[in-house]
Amino acid sequence: MLRVVISRPKLRDRSKRQGWPLKLIRGWVGLLAVLLTTGCTTAGNAAGFGSPSSSKTVASSSCVSQPPEIDQLVQQFVVDWNQHRGALLVQLFTANAELDMSAPNQGTQYQQTDQEWTALIGPVELQRFAEQEWAVGEHLAFSGVKKFSGGGYALGMEATFSDGRRQVLNDAKFTFDPCQALLTHVVIVAMSPAGS
Repeated sequence: MLRVVISRPKLRDRSKRQGWPLKLIRGWVGLLAVLLTTGCTTAGNAAGFGSPSSSKTVASSSCVSQPPEIDQLVQQFVVDWNQHRGALLVQLFTANAELDMSAPNQGTQYQQTDQEWTALIGPVELQRFAEQEWAVGEHLAFSGVKKFSGGGYALGMEATFSDGRRQVLNDAKFTFDPCQALLTHVVIVAMSPAGS
């Protein structure tokens, strides 16, 4: 007589078999979290630009949980520029950020790099340039921001000066690092020098 024995798995074995999908999912979620975190790891922070305020402190090992919208950064740049707050202005930038900006006597119509705009890197150069512009009464205005991945264009950007001259800044582009929530490159360039 043939005897068939059907054995049931031990309780310990059953839990291993039933728990494997959950363990696999947890493993993938953990791996994904590590990849996302290391993708936004920063090499530094805003400490290279002036004395950082407590609201600008950024952990150097992970992304800011809720980075600001680019329109908020553009607005803060213009407010700090117009109110001559150099120390706060430079805190909006990463330590190696670049500002390319036309002075009142510059414009791209000349098609000569030294006549088109001034290129600045770092807080000292940026603040020095800003102070030169403030000395001639430069005031910035814009009408809105058109966002793109990693930044935005300031629409209708214009500079006015204390002597009444105006300068249309037709190329006003702001890019930022969402992990540090700071600007990385700002281009504010005019087609022609300021006029009446």
